[in-house]
Amino acid sequence: MADGETKAPPCAECGSSEHVLDACPLRAMIERDARLRREREERRGAERPLAPVGRDLAAVIEATAAMATASDEDIHRMEVRLRRQERNERLLASGVAEPGPLRDEDRRMLLDETFDPNKHAMRVVRGWLARATDTVTPDRNMLVLCGERGTGKTLAAAWAIAQMGGRYVTLEEYLRDYARWQRDRSREDGGKAELSRYDASGLLVIDELRGDLSRDDLDDWLAKLERPAWHRIVDRRQSRRRQLTIALTNAKKGEVEPPSGFLGALVDGTYDGRTYDRMRRDAYVIGIEGKSMRGGAL
Repeated sequence: MADGETKAPPCAECGSSEHVLDACPLRAMIERDARLRREREERRGAERPLAPVGRDLAAVIEATAAMATASDEDIHRMEVRLRRQERNERLLASGVAEPGPLRDEDRRMLLDETFDPNKHAMRVVRGWLARATDTVTPDRNMLVLCGERGTGKTLAAAWAIAQMGGRYVTLEEYLRDYARWQRDRSREDGGKAELSRYDASGLLVIDELRGDLSRDDLDDWLAKLERPAWHRIVDRRQSRRRQLTIALTNAKKGEVEPPSGFLGALVDGTYDGRTYDRMRRDAYVIGIEGKSMRGGAL
């Protein structure tokens, strides 16, 4: 560098001092990816799919051209940035992110992968998802997490959504859609649109499942639907081995004999006996241990 010559500031996008912002390969790749995604969505004229967001062949070809002139460090930054973007899109599309139950700080932990992998709920979900998505010998495709509020159940379920996409709903949301489906079954389409999003989702997370149907935290007319509605979820999704389901409940896991907690509700007539038979074969019911992470304890 000649005397008196000022060194160019590092690129604001990737931090490299070897090029200016307008020539940044990372920025070019991200802009191309975003533009192609917008064009695809405009052509479809439909809402963003709930399945994991992926790049089509044209985006990959253009990205490859940009990567040809990038250093290994640039490529690593691109990959990290794009993986983070995909995780964020999956969370936003699923319904779990705010205004859903996942706080912004928790979402950032999932995006930056700074969460504690040793929390009980996170260990359970990570291990189960790896086994359930095994292409050779897939494990049981349903997981029920039981435990007190604040033990990380929702964060762990959101981690699974961030990995593969999916849909998050509360029990009350599902019951309202189930009620509309029952009402419209006489229509020509049988009211299928009301429940198709639950049947089709690769990963479905249902929160606030109850272990005691005598509780009064639901309107009476919705509470009466919980028994057949939950059986429908279990029956439909367990018959499709590649569809995964996570259910979250604040009830204790309990015991089958004598009946107590969530397991007791499955066998004492609270839920349909057929539901228990299916879940005994195809589901894991896990009691989550640990102190609450809420109230600044995290």
